[in-house]
Amino acid sequence: MNTSVAVILAAGKGSRLQPLSDTRPKVLMPIAGKPLLWYNIERVARCGIREIVIVVGEDEGAIRAAFQDGASLGVRLRYVRQAQPLGTAHALQCAIPLLNGDPFLLTFGDNMTPFDLTRLLTNHQEQGHVATLCLKRAADPTKHGVVELEGHHVVGLEEKPTHPKSDLTMAGMYVFEPGILEAVCRTRVSDSGEYYLPDALQMLLSEGHEIGYVECDSWRTNVNTPAEMLETNRVVLCEGHAADPARFGGGTVPPNHVAPSAEVAADCRIGPHVSLGERVKVGAGVRLENCILFDGVEVGAGAELRDGIFGENSRMAPAYVTPPGEGPRIYAADGEYVS
Repeated sequence: MNTSVAVILAAGKGSRLQPLSDTRPKVLMPIAGKPLLWYNIERVARCGIREIVIVVGEDEGAIRAAFQDGASLGVRLRYVRQAQPLGTAHALQCAIPLLNGDPFLLTFGDNMTPFDLTRLLTNHQEQGHVATLCLKRAADPTKHGVVELEGHHVVGLEEKPTHPKSDLTMAGMYVFEPGILEAVCRTRVSDSGEYYLPDALQMLLSEGHEIGYVECDSWRTNVNTPAEMLETNRVVLCEGHAADPARFGGGTVPPNHVAPSAEVAADCRIGPHVSLGERVKVGAGVRLENCILFDGVEVGAGAELRDGIFGENSRMAPAYVTPPGEGPRIYAADGEYVS
């Protein structure tokens, strides 16, 4: 049976992106001029799925305002709230009333990757497993859900193990038969007080079900920290989401994203890997490199900003220079004046 619906988990608060995540959910952080969640919705739509359930948290209103019913992206969005942050299995459980009993795609809203989800869907349909996982090798598997293989078979799963049995990790993309939902509802709470999806999958393995996988051959990032946000912005810009260098003359070092309403004065050096939001104003002689400036940021003449993130409507004083060796980090909260 074809997969007709997708679930995107988007309830994460983003505590490591504070103070910016105090005023917006993590999935609305801008990457190359678009919210992080936009890329995930677009990627799901590209593989032919038009019905999408988004699991949101306390910032539900902001996400609804940003995407509404999804018509502008050619999809139908429905929203369901996870009242408390109780883990991935609990988030999926919240979506059950909006699922239609067919196989479904699940992806994490803070994921970024060009991986073609059609590969995952096709493998799942051809192999007929109860679940098909997308796996990615990780330098530090202890930060992820780890998968153990024997030959071409998944034989074990563990969430963030202290001593991982492999470097293959779950990449936040899955296709499930509806049978997974019963196991999700039986998942026991972990020592951390959350309900983890790998525990539900391990339960299915223990009961004799087979789980398939596809290995991700593309880059993939999670956006949890300032460093990861800047790295994701860099990679996305390098893949073609960039401004026309001719707009700013010879002072631009591509790739960059510059919103249409941004104003850049003469004699500036912009780039590489800079994203300027709407209504940004950059004074004369400014140097910007590897930065994300949210909407409405003002940069005084002669300032030099590197390896940083600057919140909405923040202002940098003339001749302000980001301290060397301190980035990547958030240098300005929304509305903050930095001198």
